[in-house]
Amino acid sequence: MLKNLRTHMKWIMITIVVAFLLSTFLMYEGRSGRRGPSRSADGTMTDYEVAAVDGRPLMRSELENRLRAYLENSGLRNAASLDLPAVYQAVLDQYVLERQLESEVKKADIAISDADAEQAMKAYADSAFPTREAFYAALERQGISSAEYKKSLARQLAVQQLLHMAVGDVTVSEDEAVKFYDSIKDQLFRTPAGVNLQVARFGASADAEALRAKLQAGTDWVQATSGDALASMDVLSVTREPLFLPESAFESGVLAELASLDVGAVSPVFSPASGDFSVAVKTERVSESVRPYEDVSSDVRAFLRSQEERRKLNDYEAALMAKAEVVIYDASLFPASADTTASAEPQAVSTDASASADVEPASDDAAK
Repeated sequence: MLKNLRTHMKWIMITIVVAFLLSTFLMYEGRSGRRGPSRSADGTMTDYEVAAVDGRPLMRSELENRLRAYLENSGLRNAASLDLPAVYQAVLDQYVLERQLESEVKKADIAISDADAEQAMKAYADSAFPTREAFYAALERQGISSAEYKKSLARQLAVQQLLHMAVGDVTVSEDEAVKFYDSIKDQLFRTPAGVNLQVARFGASADAEALRAKLQAGTDWVQATSGDALASMDVLSVTREPLFLPESAFESGVLAELASLDVGAVSPVFSPASGDFSVAVKTERVSESVRPYEDVSSDVRAFLRSQEERRKLNDYEAALMAKAEVVIYDASLFPASADTTASAEPQAVSTDASASADVEPASDDAAK
């Protein structure tokens, strides 16, 4: 759990900068004085401004393009079943945050050199694709040139620098770490009492009985389950390292008959599922224990750092959103309670893994 949480900040960074990708590949830079829906002579809907952010119009066509990308990146497919006004608001918030980040990058005079972007692109290609040729082929299939990709990547790197400056270096004191450990150790670091088992599974009961006979005759587990010893048997699986099971696993079900088995004793053949005939040996009883702080302190500190980084990032996002001047021209698209200024709690950045799992450093499309 803590290892997953330790990478949380990385996903936050990646998810935020997807807004820059959307602007690179989906932005519609059209201008129109039309600020409400209308139809042309042939009955088709004409493009119009649905909102403006710091004076920059957001066209309906761009909003729809962003909506499609937002749904795809969020793993959502059936838009008809969604609360569309809320989704439109999330897309608008994403757009507002994008514009604010772009403005802050310029104010901070952050620039990424072409050489640095080139190096980052090659590093990503080497890590995510079997060959660089495969990476460039993926870009070509998506109609994206390497120059476009590098430009997008440079913008991402600039945003990452900006966010790092905003968050700063987070330190966790020893007292904080110990206090947090004490509050969660029973939930995360306690190992219940149980036993270690060696288990062999076969597709035929005769093979399981043959192994059991060898073990009862005194053959040790390693020798009895060696490749040569089992060569002619229908083996499903064999443990090489003991498998830990808590005492609760033996309270009911097929393992209940093993509850009274002594350490070192060979179990009867039991069948946990159809076509599965197993033999087990209890190798050790394990007492309940709690992993000491010294063993997990690095994980505890990493988790607390990520929490503080997330809090600082939330505050920074909220401050940026509060500064934006947002005017909505088509209120019918957004929730009835939507104000003409951006919400203080931005919904543009999702920290859910499912929403960011497919987002790659420069283009999720290019990575597919």
